[in-house]
Amino acid sequence: MTGDSTPGRGRVDAARLDAFLSALGTEWRRPARVVIGGGASMIRRGLRDATLDVDIEYEVAPDDDTPFLAALAKLKESVPVNLELASPGDFIPLPEGSADRNEWIARFGAVDVYLCDPVALAVSKLARGHDRDLDDVRALVTAGALTVAALTAAVDDVAARLVPLRHRADAARLREMLARALPPRS
Repeated sequence: MTGDSTPGRGRVDAARLDAFLSALGTEWRRPARVVIGGGASMIRRGLRDATLDVDIEYEVAPDDDTPFLAALAKLKESVPVNLELASPGDFIPLPEGSADRNEWIARFGAVDVYLCDPVALAVSKLARGHDRDLDDVRALVTAGALTVAALTAAVDDVAARLVPLRHRADAARLREMLARALPPRS
């Protein structure tokens, strides 16, 4: 499922995201925890209209892992959405306290859905550094989802813990993207 940006599924907006989550809650009847990241979390925060895919990470009981993946595969076809099994922790060491900042948004059936920690989201977007990512970081700060001070501290924390070959980011680029995203005020 990772890297699945099948043409023809279209962009994901709030209605399609909610349809996917509702369908997941109907399809999956055992406890699960799903954390939405990337552009989909920006949509749920009201900071973006659409995205190309839905980034999620999940937790289920060990015996439920394969059936849960099968349910996701079925749903991405029926809704339809481009689904990525991805989270900020795949690209950067998570900032201190990240798990505690995931924001519970709703329960769909037995599935508890959270928005990704905005600090981890912002740092991972800086690590990637595309123009759209930098716009998202600015939107998170402007909306008050995180402060410049918290973001700067998180960048310093993450930069100090980056491991070459394990993480896709490097400290110099992370700091450069922070400066580009949040230029000094005149």
